[in-house]
Amino acid sequence: PERINQIPFKMRAELRCAVVAASSRILLAGGGHSHVQFLRNWRMNPIPGVEVFLVSDVVNTPYSGMLPGRLAGWYSNKEMHFNLLNLCAQSGATFIHDAVVGLNAAQRQIFLAEHPPLNFDVCSLNVGIAPTLPSGSAGNPRVVPVKPISQMLSRWHEVLDDIEVSGDQPRLVVGGGAAGYEISMALAMAACRANRSFKIQILEAGPHILPGHSAAVRKRAVKILASWGIEARVNCAVKKVNVQIAQLSSGPDVNFERMLVTTGGEAPGWFKTTDLRLSNTGFVMVDEFLQAFPGVVFAAGDCAHFSARPLNKSGVYAVRQGPPLIANIRHAVEKSAASSGAVTSSGPSGVLTSSRLERFVPQRKTLSLLISGDRHALGSYGPFAFEGCWVWKWKDRIDRKFMERFGERPMMSGAMTVNTCGGCGGKASAQTVNELVKSLLADSSVKSLVPGQTEDVGYLGDMAVTVDGFRTFTQDLFLFGEVAVLHALNDLFACGTKPGGVTVMVTLPPAADKIRANQLLHLMKGVMAVLAGHGIPLLNAHTAEGSDTSISVTALGNAGRRWAKQGLAPGQVLVLTKPLGTGALIQGWMQGRLSEDSYLALRESLVKSHGPWLAKNSVPVAAATDISGFGLIGHLSEMMGVPAIGAVTSSGPSNTVTQVGPGRLGVKIVVNQTAVASLPNFSELELNGVAAYMTAQNRLAYAGLISGTAPEKNFSLLYDPQTNGPLLLSVAEKDAGNLLLELRGVGFSSAKIIGCVESSTESRIVLE
Repeated sequence: PERINQIPFKMRAELRCAVVAASSRILLAGGGHSHVQFLRNWRMNPIPGVEVFLVSDVVNTPYSGMLPGRLAGWYSNKEMHFNLLNLCAQSGATFIHDAVVGLNAAQRQIFLAEHPPLNFDVCSLNVGIAPTLPSGSAGNPRVVPVKPISQMLSRWHEVLDDIEVSGDQPRLVVGGGAAGYEISMALAMAACRANRSFKIQILEAGPHILPGHSAAVRKRAVKILASWGIEARVNCAVKKVNVQIAQLSSGPDVNFERMLVTTGGEAPGWFKTTDLRLSNTGFVMVDEFLQAFPGVVFAAGDCAHFSARPLNKSGVYAVRQGPPLIANIRHAVEKSAASSGAVTSSGPSGVLTSSRLERFVPQRKTLSLLISGDRHALGSYGPFAFEGCWVWKWKDRIDRKFMERFGERPMMSGAMTVNTCGGCGGKASAQTVNELVKSLLADSSVKSLVPGQTEDVGYLGDMAVTVDGFRTFTQDLFLFGEVAVLHALNDLFACGTKPGGVTVMVTLPPAADKIRANQLLHLMKGVMAVLAGHGIPLLNAHTAEGSDTSISVTALGNAGRRWAKQGLAPGQVLVLTKPLGTGALIQGWMQGRLSEDSYLALRESLVKSHGPWLAKNSVPVAAATDISGFGLIGHLSEMMGVPAIGAVTSSGPSNTVTQVGPGRLGVKIVVNQTAVASLPNFSELELNGVAAYMTAQNRLAYAGLISGTAPEKNFSLLYDPQTNGPLLLSVAEKDAGNLLLELRGVGFSSAKIIGCVESSTESRIVLE
């Protein structure tokens, strides 16, 4: 048990479920307040044989209870957001970064914008709502809808910039509910901090602000608003917006500087295409068990219409719906697993953990705590009203305690002793490969059959051939298929060769036929998306069953142009096309410790192809390689013709590089460490001990090549194994400028000169 507790949560969940093949799938559409609670519950108690997928078009999803405090500047983005990517990784669930565009409950399929359809046994919808805007305001840059919150937060800086704008035109807040009240307060506090004064008007269509609250609460709210110079206008709806003019239902038109819309919301448009029952306003109808399609589809949060009685669109209800939703999804999937003969968490098939569904009973009275000044809040519960700094402290404590439940969890400590990496970080070490080559070359019967060069590809006449593959780092198999093919094609690109076709070998772990078919569809659709983008045919494909999901890709091309790996000569400069760091970031992803910007940058790098640049390349390339499993230093050593030379001890390398001999080049490579770009937050991951297993192995193998007075900065970046990594191109110094223009012209904005080649009697790498 003590050893198990040191294993990352994702791997712990995999170990618990390892004895049972995947037989059922839960699909969570959206990352709302109910679904993040499900992920937390699943992390603590997964069901063997059941896989969980969460689909969301955003990585970070906000906790609405902390939004006013975030706008007021009291919380950071990290403090008020759930990181869905990390929650999924720590729970053993699969995160799919995509938008839902349709659902067929009868066929148990959900449709996505970019991925193929996902099959499910049980589905839950927690996708939020779309904003309802006044007539004529769609697309108006001066109109900011509050929902979806993630989009509103991205535009809040525009609202704050307005503080510097002088003039008498007011800032309008449409809607006098809780959201309108708190956003008006946040605006007023921002103006106060900037020592600016401007008009703020709340426009409420009904007879009272804070409808649904008691008269005592409304009375206090009006007084608080007046003390901050905020005007609240009731019975005043916005009929139409014309640029910066708001036409009102009562009173004259108003010229405004900025309009923030907090009223209502609409159901996602794709709901109309489903076979679910919808309310008159287009929301998904759910019964007392939160079922939209009995036993198959559930719904919670703002996107659901509770048929028993109408509920306000409030995060309070979404949070309260979490526990019954969790219980009912688990009950439904266990029932599905039992009918298919799978073993559930409670025992053999047919034995369910719950004998009935759990009802959601919404409370008649809800506690509402609204920010009303600097660390000051107004409280409402039924007929009671109260306010003060103590109310703010109470609210702050409640919100922080809730968010703490979803924070990072401790991962295993100490150096990794087992290679659990995916991608190119999950391969054999350089020393292992080098020893293998030595053994093969020592056997005279096969020596002539072993390639003597370290090129990225082999040649049969005019045909260039390469093979590459690895086990997966994500169960988003569409993405995995894309990355695996691009990684293999990169070998051809590094030789200046245009690909002509590929073959694919896929290995998948045991699973029910319905799941296996959907897995293969996603993986092969990812493969075909890359092939279609490059105009390359799939020659054939095969499948096998194994303990891990993995793929092997053979790529072939016509070697009309052959760039050598070992064509270095003094006077050349080295150009790196992309940032390094995919090894550490993939490991951070698998451990559930990756920030949103890191994930987005990693994903962009993983699916970025050098094919478009190769098609336009006109600059002579003297030597080239792609940076992959052995890291930058390892592949630089290959360019010099020097193999892995041994381990590093406390007194230095176990053996040193001798004078230039057969097969070695009389050059040294000078690397400017500050010019080597890294993916976002690489250094932060390094400081927290997150690194690919191969990083340490590469350093053991190649650190003896390093010389120079400059210490290794971020040394793990130099040895980090890359998946679909950058190309390293050696060109004449006079051609470097044109090469950079070519690369940046097709999207390689991070391409840089990182070093140069100098004459030497000893092969070595000098760090500056």
